[in-house]
Amino acid sequence: MATPNNAVRLISLKFSFSNPGIVPSSVRRLESETPEKRDERKRRNDGILAIEPIQNVGLSEFLEDLESAGHEMIDAYYQPRLGKDNRTFHMVLFVFCQREHVKISDEFRMRRDTIIDELRKVCAQATCRVRAFVNPFYGSDNERVPGQATISVNLEARKPLLNSDSQPIMVWQKDREGERVGDQPVPLRPDYYLRLQDNTIRFARETS
Repeated sequence: MATPNNAVRLISLKFSFSNPGIVPSSVRRLESETPEKRDERKRRNDGILAIEPIQNVGLSEFLEDLESAGHEMIDAYYQPRLGKDNRTFHMVLFVFCQREHVKISDEFRMRRDTIIDELRKVCAQATCRVRAFVNPFYGSDNERVPGQATISVNLEARKPLLNSDSQPIMVWQKDREGERVGDQPVPLRPDYYLRLQDNTIRFARETS
């Protein structure tokens, strides 16, 4: 679990896609990350792992939880990055801030509803492997701000819930011995749902 409190200034959702076709078209594009920038990013990686990786997590409830808790989107961008063995992956970051601290441009405000709609589709159509880090918060002067932090929710290993016709992927339920259960396949479902409840990021077995 990870708990956003008054010291947590930002909550970000960081997706890593292997397929660039999944990247929402409305988000801002950055130039591809260079090896030098990757090394700089790795050196600055001083966050603390707050949630160990958990597989097959649904995201369909989390955006509403963020909104209900008073968080607004303040930025969204896409950047091709270099991963292991210098393979390119497609990083898309959505950043949320407590409402009282929100400062955004008029240009982003005009695009934000479209970005949120596209993000909702991304969250509803697949599950991910989820892990989360608590990271230092850096101010506008790029200096670390004591007593302030950010939470990065990393979303990887995307697993679609819908097929190419936007219909639910059907699977057979199985018992502990691997034998089929039931009379017919059922829609593929997450094992957990990512939630923000009582000011705490947690995992639930069912939606609300």
